Amino acid sequence: MIRIVLDTNVLISALLFGGNPQTVLEKAIMGQISLVLSREILTEFEDVLCGKKFAYPPEIARNIVRELEAVSELVFPTRKIAAVKADPYDNLILECAVKAGVDYVVSGDNHLLELRRFESILILSPAEFFKVLG
Repeated sequence: MIRIVLDTNVLISALLFGGNPQTVLEKAIMGQISLVLSREILTEFEDVLCGKKFAYPPEIARNIVRELEAVSELVFPTRKIAAVKADPYDNLILECAVKAGVDYVVSGDNHLLELRRFESILILSPAEFFKVLG
């Protein structure tokens, strides 16, 4: 089974805006692909939901995180990566991906997308990921 890490902006887009990000998440929920996340990714996701821009009540954001945990494999990265200097958060995505040995990082983040690959892991936008799935 294909194993992926979704970054925070794809998770937010899946929840709030639909489109390819939502379809990727739905495939994970249905067990068609394996979603891998870390505590750091989930914390960032929850912080963004509760932040000024989206202003989700903390209890609702926490429930959404619990639902993501239920459909994801949670890993605990041990290796620190500093491949993206412009945004240290992006390295948390790579740390999760490397620890889990995933096939793909699905991201909407330009810093990650510019890498195209980190070690053996391909970094694709949601639209590019769907082309790979066929």
